[in-house]
Amino acid sequence: MTQSGHSLQRLNIVHEMLDSAQLARRYPQIGIKLNDIGILEPHSGALMARRGIQVLVDEMVKSGLEYRVAAALPPSSKGPLERNYHHL
Repeated sequence: MTQSGHSLQRLNIVHEMLDSAQLARRYPQIGIKLNDIGILEPHSGALMARRGIQVLVDEMVKSGLEYRVAAALPPSSKGPLERNYHHL
């Protein structure tokens, strides 16, 4: 069992330890590797990172932040990198 598993057990938090086969069966959309393990806490909430960041950006824009969208492009050659900024 992992340290996290021991901590959850010690704190009496309901959880399941899942091996790679169990993870692959339950979550086929995730690329599970042979020795991966997971811990499922069925009574825990979900972290919606994308929503959280969007709320933060919205609030910061309301406060005066200038928000820009840009993309990182791969180098166009194998030589030294040049500063090349591309805005969407």
